[in-house]
Amino acid sequence: MMGGTVAFSVVFALGLFFFLPYFLSGIFHKVISSDTVIALLEGLIRLAIFIGYIALISLTPDIKRVFMYHGAEHKCINCIEHGMELNVENVRKSSRQHKRCGTSFLLIVMLISIVFFCLSVWIRVFCSWCSDFFLFRLSPEYLMSLSVWREDMITGW
Repeated sequence: MMGGTVAFSVVFALGLFFFLPYFLSGIFHKVISSDTVIALLEGLIRLAIFIGYIALISLTPDIKRVFMYHGAEHKCINCIEHGMELNVENVRKSSRQHKRCGTSFLLIVMLISIVFFCLSVWIRVFCSWCSDFFLFRLSPEYLMSLSVWREDMITGW
Protein backbone atom coordinates (compact mmCIF):
# COMPACT_ATOMS: atom_id res chain seq x y z
CA MET A 1 0.00 0.00 0.00
CA MET A 2 2.82 2.41 0.90
CA GLY A 3 4.62 1.76 -2.40
CA GLY A 4 1.46 2.53 -4.35
CA THR A 5 0.99 5.78 -2.46
CA VAL A 6 4.59 6.83 -3.14
CA ALA A 7 4.30 5.88 -6.84
CA PHE A 8 1.04 7.83 -7.18
CA SER A 9 2.58 10.84 -5.41
CA VAL A 10 5.63 10.88 -7.69
CA VAL A 11 3.50 10.56 -10.84
CA PHE A 12 1.11 13.24 -9.58
CA ALA A 13 3.99 15.63 -8.75
CA LEU A 14 5.62 15.08 -12.15
CA GLY A 15 2.33 15.68 -13.91
CA LEU A 16 1.48 18.76 -11.88
CA PHE A 17 4.86 20.49 -11.80
CA PHE A 18 6.48 19.39 -15.07
CA PHE A 19 4.02 18.17 -17.69
CA LEU A 20 1.13 20.56 -16.96
CA PRO A 21 3.28 23.75 -17.23
CA TYR A 22 4.93 22.35 -20.36
CA PHE A 23 1.60 21.70 -22.09
CA LEU A 24 0.06 24.97 -20.90
CA SER A 25 3.01 26.96 -22.22
CA GLY A 26 2.83 24.94 -25.45
CA ILE A 27 -0.58 26.49 -26.13
CA PHE A 28 1.18 29.83 -26.60
CA HIS A 29 3.58 28.50 -29.27
CA LYS A 30 1.08 29.61 -31.92
CA VAL A 31 1.20 33.22 -30.69
CA ILE A 32 4.73 33.54 -29.27
CA SER A 33 7.70 32.59 -31.43
CA SER A 34 10.46 33.27 -28.87
CA ASP A 35 11.67 30.16 -27.06
CA THR A 36 12.99 32.34 -24.23
CA VAL A 37 9.56 33.88 -23.61
CA ILE A 38 7.96 30.41 -23.74
CA ALA A 39 10.51 29.12 -21.18
CA LEU A 40 9.82 32.14 -18.96
CA LEU A 41 6.08 31.57 -19.29
CA GLU A 42 6.49 27.90 -18.39
CA GLY A 43 8.50 28.88 -15.31
CA LEU A 44 5.91 31.42 -14.22
CA ILE A 45 3.16 28.82 -14.65
CA ARG A 46 5.21 26.39 -12.56
CA LEU A 47 5.71 29.06 -9.88
CA ALA A 48 1.99 29.90 -9.83
CA ILE A 49 1.10 26.20 -9.50
CA PHE A 50 3.59 25.82 -6.62
CA ILE A 51 2.28 28.85 -4.72
CA GLY A 52 -1.32 27.79 -5.42
CA TYR A 53 -0.53 24.26 -4.24
CA ILE A 54 0.97 25.56 -0.96
CA ALA A 55 -2.01 27.91 -0.46
CA LEU A 56 -4.51 25.13 -1.20
CA ILE A 57 -2.98 22.53 1.11
CA SER A 58 -2.68 25.13 3.87
CA LEU A 59 -6.49 25.21 4.01
CA THR A 60 -6.61 21.70 5.45
CA PRO A 61 -6.51 21.68 9.27
CA ASP A 62 -3.74 19.07 9.51
CA ILE A 63 -1.37 20.93 7.19
CA LYS A 64 -2.22 24.25 8.83
CA ARG A 65 -1.12 22.69 12.11
CA VAL A 66 2.10 21.41 10.49
CA PHE A 67 2.84 24.94 9.24
CA MET A 68 2.25 26.27 12.76
CA TYR A 69 4.71 23.72 14.17
CA HIS A 70 7.15 24.68 11.43
CA GLY A 71 6.97 28.35 12.46
CA ALA A 72 7.36 27.41 16.14
CA GLU A 73 10.42 25.35 15.25
CA HIS A 74 11.94 28.38 13.53
CA LYS A 75 11.23 30.52 16.61
CA CYS A 76 12.98 27.96 18.85
CA ILE A 77 15.99 27.68 16.56
CA ASN A 78 16.29 31.47 16.32
CA CYS A 79 16.09 31.72 20.13
CA ILE A 80 18.93 29.20 20.55
CA GLU A 81 21.05 30.71 17.75
CA HIS A 82 20.82 34.16 19.34
CA GLY A 83 22.16 32.77 22.62
CA MET A 84 18.95 33.18 24.59
CA GLU A 85 17.66 30.66 27.08
CA LEU A 86 15.02 28.38 25.57
CA ASN A 87 11.83 29.35 27.37
CA VAL A 88 8.37 30.49 26.27
CA GLU A 89 9.03 34.19 26.84
CA ASN A 90 12.24 34.22 24.73
CA VAL A 91 10.72 32.03 22.01
CA ARG A 92 7.76 34.43 21.64
CA LYS A 93 10.24 37.29 21.04
CA SER A 94 12.07 35.33 18.31
CA SER A 95 11.33 35.58 14.61
CA ARG A 96 9.31 33.03 12.66
CA GLN A 97 11.60 33.56 9.66
CA HIS A 98 14.75 31.47 9.40
CA LYS A 99 17.57 31.98 6.93
CA ARG A 100 18.11 28.24 6.32
CA CYS A 101 14.46 27.25 5.91
CA GLY A 102 13.98 24.32 3.53
CA THR A 103 10.68 25.72 2.24
CA SER A 104 12.35 29.01 1.33
CA PHE A 105 15.11 26.98 -0.29
CA LEU A 106 12.52 25.26 -2.51
CA LEU A 107 11.20 28.63 -3.63
CA ILE A 108 14.72 29.91 -4.35
CA VAL A 109 15.54 26.74 -6.33
CA MET A 110 12.35 27.23 -8.32
CA LEU A 111 13.22 30.86 -9.13
CA ILE A 112 16.77 29.90 -10.11
CA SER A 113 15.43 27.11 -12.33
CA ILE A 114 13.17 29.61 -14.12
CA VAL A 115 16.20 31.80 -14.87
CA PHE A 116 18.30 28.76 -15.83
CA PHE A 117 15.68 27.38 -18.23
CA CYS A 118 15.35 30.80 -19.87
CA LEU A 119 19.13 30.90 -20.27
CA SER A 120 19.24 27.26 -21.35
CA VAL A 121 17.48 28.25 -24.56
CA TRP A 122 20.47 30.46 -25.36
CA ILE A 123 22.89 27.80 -24.11
CA ARG A 124 21.29 25.25 -26.49
CA VAL A 125 21.58 27.73 -29.38
CA PHE A 126 25.23 28.37 -28.51
CA CYS A 127 25.99 24.64 -28.16
CA SER A 128 24.34 23.83 -31.48
CA TRP A 129 26.36 26.62 -33.10
CA CYS A 130 29.54 25.22 -31.53
CA SER A 131 28.76 21.67 -32.61
CA ASP A 132 27.99 22.86 -36.15
CA PHE A 133 31.24 24.82 -36.18
CA PHE A 134 33.31 21.88 -34.95
CA LEU A 135 31.56 19.42 -37.27
CA PHE A 136 32.36 21.73 -40.16
CA ARG A 137 35.98 22.02 -39.02
CA LEU A 138 36.28 18.23 -38.82
CA SER A 139 34.63 17.58 -42.15
CA PRO A 140 36.62 15.50 -44.66
CA GLU A 141 37.05 18.51 -46.93
CA TYR A 142 38.54 20.52 -44.11
CA LEU A 143 40.82 17.69 -43.00
CA MET A 144 41.94 17.05 -46.59
CA SER A 145 42.71 20.72 -47.18
CA LEU A 146 44.58 20.77 -43.87
CA SER A 147 46.70 17.79 -44.90
CA VAL A 148 47.46 19.41 -48.29
CA TRP A 149 48.40 22.64 -46.52
CA ARG A 150 50.70 20.76 -44.12
CA GLU A 151 52.30 18.91 -47.03
CA ASP A 152 52.88 22.21 -48.81
CA MET A 153 54.50 23.57 -45.67
CA ILE A 154 56.80 20.53 -45.39
CA THR A 155 57.81 20.25 -49.07
CA GLY A 156 57.98 24.00 -49.59
CA TRP A 157 55.58 24.16 -52.55
